[in-house]
Amino acid sequence: MQAIIIEGLGYLASFTVAISLLMVSVLKLRIINLIGSTMFLIYGLLIGSVPIVITNVCVVSINIVNLRRLRSGNKAVQYNDMGGELRPQVEVFANEYLQDIRRFFPYFSVEQIAAAEEAGGRVFAAVRNLKVVGFAVVFPVAGVGSVLKPDRAMLIQNNSSGREHCFLLDYIVPRYRGLGLVRGLHELVIHQAGSSVDALLALTPQSSRKYAAFLQNNGFSFLAQKDGDVLYRKPLGSVRP
Repeated sequence: MQAIIIEGLGYLASFTVAISLLMVSVLKLRIINLIGSTMFLIYGLLIGSVPIVITNVCVVSINIVNLRRLRSGNKAVQYNDMGGELRPQVEVFANEYLQDIRRFFPYFSVEQIAAAEEAGGRVFAAVRNLKVVGFAVVFPVAGVGSVLKPDRAMLIQNNSSGREHCFLLDYIVPRYRGLGLVRGLHELVIHQAGSSVDALLALTPQSSRKYAAFLQNNGFSFLAQKDGDVLYRKPLGSVRP
């Protein structure tokens, strides 16, 4: 029985390491690979295999070092206003990652970035090593008709006091997801919001459950729903810097 359990641990370790290689996010890859290599290390100790133990001590150490680097890498990220003359940099970035962006924001088009800014909105970016790694766009509810399609704009207009700003999107490249960069963009948006802005709105497809969970974990609450879209709201009174 004990031999079966040990063998099962070996198979589970192999499966976990294989799964880690399917991860797009480097953070998830490292965490899952760390779990798998730790199980391999235990497996090697149980069967008395020195090569397996040595190999996986190295792999565990490499994963830990890289996880620390990923976490400390957040300090190298800057959050900048990318409006006006800097906006084309964000548009080029958005074009490059358009397919991935539309996994979360299926109605997004690059042209909406300029439309949002022309409607009085703001464009912010997360920049690491002089490269854009993510961005967020917000705009006043008053300009929603020139940014979103009529049916989506109407959902916002019918549930707004007119004193809110709405997210067009917030996006981080897969490599840096899970490191709090989107939260950093949100904090910048809140910091830059004028006193006339009472709340932030976020409109997301009902199918985007992960994004909805992120919003709810960051102070947004359900406001309204129509035709597969869900509108969330976050009051700013208690969260301003």
